[in-house]
Amino acid sequence: MSKVELSSAVDSFFKFLDEPQKVKETIDYKLSKAHRRAEVGYKKREAEDNYKDRKDFFHYHPIILLKHKEFIQQHSVVEDFLEKANVVWEAIESLAKQILTLLECDYPDLVKKVYDTDNTHLLLRFLKYEWDEAGKYLAKPHFDAGSFTIAISESCKGLRIGKSSKDLTEVEHEDGKVLFMLSRNCDKLGIRDLPPGWHDAIQSDDTNLGKSCARWAVVFFIEGHNVTAPDKKETHKFHIEELEGSN
Repeated sequence: MSKVELSSAVDSFFKFLDEPQKVKETIDYKLSKAHRRAEVGYKKREAEDNYKDRKDFFHYHPIILLKHKEFIQQHSVVEDFLEKANVVWEAIESLAKQILTLLECDYPDLVKKVYDTDNTHLLLRFLKYEWDEAGKYLAKPHFDAGSFTIAISESCKGLRIGKSSKDLTEVEHEDGKVLFMLSRNCDKLGIRDLPPGWHDAIQSDDTNLGKSCARWAVVFFIEGHNVTAPDKKETHKFHIEELEGSN
């Protein structure tokens, strides 16, 4: 996958967001009821708690092309976005399989635990943040609810990863590379000796404050099949502990 293909997919995502709400919300279902991150299609989340962020995101999976063939053909903007999203999905899916195959040296049957199903739980997320204040979280501190995460690209710095809130370190994307980290459910696939990545995203640059897009990101979620999602007390463990400790 080239930079041009990725940039084109992101541009197409923003054009999709300009479509009427009814069009955007047509694709909306879950791959699995057991997974918190199994949503397929478009979602909009408003600000909550002390976070003044608003975000739009779309979870892409190739199953969309089969289930919504007629609808897609009737909407050129949707068709263009999904075609370009599919290029990214296929490239990252191939990379994900290579990574899991390498990990099988220490964790047997890892590929089977993800791929031995009719519909793999591999979701590509396009994400747009709107933000009003600098120095605040864009994404609250958390573990991802799946098994693994691949951070593909983002519009600006701000992603921080660590083992807990005490050692969060800002990371940067490098050309030709992605960021791979374990998510909270990795133990259910047999990885219990390595820590999942505790992470957040902060608004480090106030240039885009108040504009329609403070930050965008493209992420790939990998989950095993026949496993249940962890409770929010597990995925937001350190954050919840901090909040309870401050009360």
